[in-house]
Amino acid sequence: MLVELRYATSDRLRYRFKSQLTVREASFLEQSFSYEFPQYRFRITSGNFGCVICAEQDINLNPVDLGLWLEAFMSSAPVQGPAEPPTQLEVFKEQLRLKSIDGFIALAVLGWVLPVLPGTPFFLMAWWLGWRPPVSDKSETEVQPS
Repeated sequence: MLVELRYATSDRLRYRFKSQLTVREASFLEQSFSYEFPQYRFRITSGNFGCVICAEQDINLNPVDLGLWLEAFMSSAPVQGPAEPPTQLEVFKEQLRLKSIDGFIALAVLGWVLPVLPGTPFFLMAWWLGWRPPVSDKSETEVQPS
């Protein structure tokens, strides 16, 4: 069982999850619950290990139905959505990596032209950082069988 009922009153339920939710899972759970049960108030407990569900005074909560819904939500496959935009740090790292590749390729070419500068280590560093030779359209058509 992935969800455990900790305590219940007529207008308040507290559930505990077997595993801690990520921030993204907790946000998705909160949004899904508010869409499915708009008459109840829902909040994730601190540490993302559980949730509290409250109702107005004249509405009684059904812990069995809500527990089954939470159990089904927790056991379902994770939702695949669009990728999050990169952070500024990730953008900076990618730009730094691309500039480093350009610099290592330039040093590799200089190393192959000048006898005093070794070119192969710079080429291998650029390759390790992700540089790959450009593929022309002509070579791709030659590889594919007709």
